[in-house]
Amino acid sequence: MAGDTVRVLLPLAKVAAAVIDGELWRGCGYSSVHDFTREELERSSKWLRMHAALHRAVVKVPGLRGAVTGEDEGAPIGMSKALLVARVASAETLASWVERARRLTVDELRSAVNGGDGEGEADAPSADDIASFNPDGTQAES
Repeated sequence: MAGDTVRVLLPLAKVAAAVIDGELWRGCGYSSVHDFTREELERSSKWLRMHAALHRAVVKVPGLRGAVTGEDEGAPIGMSKALLVARVASAETLASWVERARRLTVDELRSAVNGGDGEGEADAPSADDIASFNPDGTQAES
C-alpha cells in the first residue's frame, strides 16, 4: 500500500494545486473549498491545501520530486518532510537537507529548518503553517 501511495502522491498534489489555484470548487456549486473538500472528497480543506503545497514545493525545488517518491534511490521522504525541506533548500543544499529528512523525525527536521539543533523548538511551524505553505514564502489562500 505504501508504494501505491507514493506513486499517486505527486499527481494528486498537482490536481490539488489546480483545484485550489483555479477555485474549481465554485464550478461544482460550492462557495468554499472547505465545503467542497468535506462533501465531495470526504477530506478536510487542510488536506487539499497540503497536497497543493507539495506540488508548489516540487515545482520550486525540482530535485525534491525524486526524494518525495524515492526515485532518487533513497527512501521516500513523504509530504511533511518535503514541505519542510522546500522551505530552506536550494539547488546547492538540497542533497544535505534530503539526507537530514531521511535521518530525522519530522519534529527534529522542523527544528533544524528553524535553525535549531534538531531537539525541538517552540517557534517551529505548526501543521497549519505547513498546510498553508507557498514556496515563495507567502500564505496560501484558504
